[in-house]
Amino acid sequence: MNMNKFKNVTLAALLLIILTTIFSCRKNTDDDINRTTFKWTSDYTGDPRNITVPAKGGTYKLVCTNYQTLRFASKTVDDSSVIYGEEVISTGIVGKWFTAELTGNTLTITIAPNTTGKIRKLIFGLRADDAVDRVKITQEK
Repeated sequence: MNMNKFKNVTLAALLLIILTTIFSCRKNTDDDINRTTFKWTSDYTGDPRNITVPAKGGTYKLVCTNYQTLRFASKTVDDSSVIYGEEVISTGIVGKWFTAELTGNTLTITIAPNTTGKIRKLIFGLRADDAVDRVKITQEK
C-alpha cells in the first residue's frame, strides 16, 4: 500500500511540473510586450521607427506627440550596444557617421554619406516616464 501512495504522489508531482512548464512558457520579444510606445510625427514619409536612409545620408526630425521629455536609453551601432539604463547620460550622441540630438520631445538624426560599401545600421532606445520605444536606422550602401 505504501508503494501505491508513493506512485500517486510522484505522478501528481510530475503532472504539476508538466502543467506549470506548459503554461508558464511564453516567448516575449520587444514587439510582444504590452507597453506604451511613443506616437511620432516626422518629415520621413515611411514608418518613423524604421528609417531607411540613402547612401548620400540625410537629416530626419521626429517629434513625439504624447510625451514632452525624451531620453536615450540605449544605442546599437552595427550590432555593438551601449545601454544607459535609467540614468540620463546625454541629450546628444555623436558617432563616426551620425549625430542624434534630443531637444524636449524632438529627436533629430543626421546621417553622413556612406562610402564604406556596406549597409550601416543604428538603433536608438528611447524612454519617457513609463514608455519605451526604439528608432532603427538602416543606411544603404
